[in-house]
Amino acid sequence: MMEDKQMREHGFFKRIGAFSVSPENPKSAVRSLRYAVQSMKRPNASLFIYPEGEIRPFSTEKPKFKSGLSWIVSKYSQPDVVPVAIYITTAKSSKPALYLQVGQPVDRIDTNDLSGKTNRFEKELQTLLLSTVDMAHNDPGQYYKFV
Repeated sequence: MMEDKQMREHGFFKRIGAFSVSPENPKSAVRSLRYAVQSMKRPNASLFIYPEGEIRPFSTEKPKFKSGLSWIVSKYSQPDVVPVAIYITTAKSSKPALYLQVGQPVDRIDTNDLSGKTNRFEKELQTLLLSTVDMAHNDPGQYYKFV
């Protein structure tokens, strides 16, 4: 699920199953969120979201998520929300190195407060991003190297 403007710029995402959301159009946004909920009813379904609403440059600051992720999560009794950190650097070589770290599922959040859930998800991703950068610079042996 990604912003429609970003989808137009990066059309290859559509070929791998991405669908768009238009944050400026509330009716369209609700339609996209409902589609996301329906898509999760398939066996072994996964949903990957840029919860910031767009592809953004890397930062270790706490991200600012839109409320859609929390709304989708509120529709399930026990969803697995797993943060994924992606870090690309040329600090140790002229060739870029990509570091990808998959976090642990976020502990179940028993609250109807969508902003509280959103804040928790933001903090969890920030923690994973900081860990990824630290390991990439101080202990890159923790990562698998693909040549």
